[in-house]
Amino acid sequence: QLATVFVASLALLVAGLVIFSDLGRLARYLLWSFIAWLSIAFYLYINFLVLGIPLGFVDAVVVMTAGVVGAMIPAAPGFVGTYHAIIKLALVQLGVGDALALTFAVVSHALQYVVHTLIGFVCALREHVRLTDLSGPGEGEVRAAK
Repeated sequence: QLATVFVASLALLVAGLVIFSDLGRLARYLLWSFIAWLSIAFYLYINFLVLGIPLGFVDAVVVMTAGVVGAMIPAAPGFVGTYHAIIKLALVQLGVGDALALTFAVVSHALQYVVHTLIGFVCALREHVRLTDLSGPGEGEVRAAK
């Protein structure tokens, strides 16, 4: 049983590596990844400006990197607590006061949460998704899973 799961997982890993065989596809993937990371750093930088934190864009990249590392720490759903602690720690190391660093962590996380939730809500409305669609597998899926 364990060997079957391992072999299936390995097959999925190998299938995912197909991106490296197409340089054009790999280049597009890397470009979009770079754009995504830049947008996160830019978002943090904008939060610096709004909260009057005198840090630059490179500092935003440092804070973003700390947040990514912090996300690897086991946490409550939504990274509540660990996100705030690691972001606060990074900002304090960059010379920001404790209270302002914690304010930044809470505000930036809350804004992310609200924006992502609203985008998800709009997408769900656009796709005509109902709450009952999200409640669990339908009758057909239960039988198929058995």
